[in-house]
Parts: sequence; structure tokens; C-alpha cells
Amino acid sequence: MLQVALGGYVVNNVDYTEDAPVYHEPGFDIFYPLVISLSVADQVHIELRKRDDQTGTSFEIIDSANFSITTVDGTTGASVDSSLAGTNSQILIATIDTSDSGTYIKVIDCVINENVSNNSIMFRIILASILESFSYLTVYQRTLDERPTSSSCGSSFIVLLDTRGSYTLFSPGVTFEETSSVGNFSYPTGAINYSVSGTYNREDCTFSLSSVSHSVIVDNISVFGVPGYPKVGVLIVDGSLRSELIDEIGNPYVDIDIIGTTSGSIDILRVYFAKSNRIYIL
Repeated sequence: MLQVALGGYVVNNVDYTEDAPVYHEPGFDIFYPLVISLSVADQVHIELRKRDDQTGTSFEIIDSANFSITTVDGTTGASVDSSLAGTNSQILIATIDTSDSGTYIKVIDCVINENVSNNSIMFRIILASILESFSYLTVYQRTLDERPTSSSCGSSFIVLLDTRGSYTLFSPGVTFEETSSVGNFSYPTGAINYSVSGTYNREDCTFSLSSVSHSVIVDNISVFGVPGYPKVGVLIVDGSLRSELIDEIGNPYVDIDIIGTTSGSIDILRVYFAKSNRIYIL
């Protein structure tokens, strides 16, 4: 009996309103699940109404005092701020904060209940925008004891080529740092433990090569999710890539596709390779 529609959204304090909101009711006009997708937004406005007949042409007068809303991050279960407004009207407005301290929440699961009946409606909001930064941490096999202990952030990053190779941990959703306790994951498995931070967007992902600047790169790198914790990816660079690219011109790079298994969003991370100027005694 309950129906919802995207009524509008707010970006950088500017309101955008849907001129003709399209209402949906799972089980009445569509199958489950109901997903509302849009790009970056700081707030989303959802319109709610209650069908009063079998044809969907008549709607009841409702009051926000008789309804409750629950909104959580679809990947962590963390609470997301939301509210309902409207008195003695055919339409109530749910306001959902899709940004927290500059972090956009990619997947939000919403439930609106009518407290005086068994009526409820469940739907998911997905922000499908491309990320502007990733977390990453590169470990060089030659200087393992001097490895960084916490991730950095950037829209892209550089991996220095070394004859002993390297690996980089990276993620579109979480930041991480080395810990002496058990942590959330380890890499290499059972060797170095990491704990993650961030309340939202702990989404499992798949990782794959998208494109490379030079064909020789493909045979000298590999990309996969951390075993048991696919919220973080691993880029392994073989030490032979340095000699393979020694005579190449241009800026060598690889693009990595990162697909969220919950949101379906696709982010592309570009990693550049640079020859190290350090001289080692082999």
C-alpha cells in the first residue's frame, strides 16, 4: 500500500526537484527489490504516499507522526541520518543524509513503517558517482623493514619499479593501517595485519585490469582481492617489469576496474610506473 518516489536531492546546498516523480510499490507495480539510483548528492528527498484502492489512483491522507523511518549503510549497517515530515497530507517527505563529513555513502538501505498498521516499504538508494580518491599502501620487497604502516589517499599514485618487485594494497572505500593485533585482514596472509577505519562503504569488490599503456605490463603484474577481505585489492608488480620498460617512452600506467558487488558501481584506478633512481648492489 505504501509507495515512494525520488522527489529531489541537494548538492552543495543547491536543491534539485523532480518535476514528475515516478512512484513505485514493490509487489504492486514492480518486483523486489526497489532501487533508486542517482549521482552524487548530500541529501536525498523521497516522497511517500499510501494507496487507497486496487488501481493506484486514490491515496489516503497521512501524517508523519504515524510513520517511522530507518536508514543504514548497506555495507556496514551503520545508522544514517534521516527524518520524515508532513501533516495531514497525501504526500510525506523523507530526508536522507547521503553525505557525512564529506564522505558520500554509496549504498543506503531504507525502511519506512506505518506504526498503526503492518504496512511498510523497503528500498535501497545507490549513489553511482565515480570516486575521486582511493586509499593505497605500497610495500617494496627490497625495503620491507621500511614499509609504510598506514594508507595514503589519492586519485592516482605512482609505483617505483624495482628489480625485487613490490605489492600495493588499495581500496575505494576504506582506509587502513598496520596493527600488532588481529585486525580486519592480513597481507601477505598471516604475515602483516591491518585494521580498517571508516563508518561507511565497506563494500566487497571485484578487481580486474582495464587497460595498460604498454603491452609488456600485462605479463608482469597481477590484480586480485585480498583473500578473505575483498574490500581491499592487491596489485603485484614483478621485478622484471623494470627491465621490460627501460627503453620504453611515455608514462607507463595500468587502469584497474573496481566493481562494487553491492552497489554495482564501477570505479577506475590509474597506477603509474616510474623507474627508481636508486642504485642497489645486487
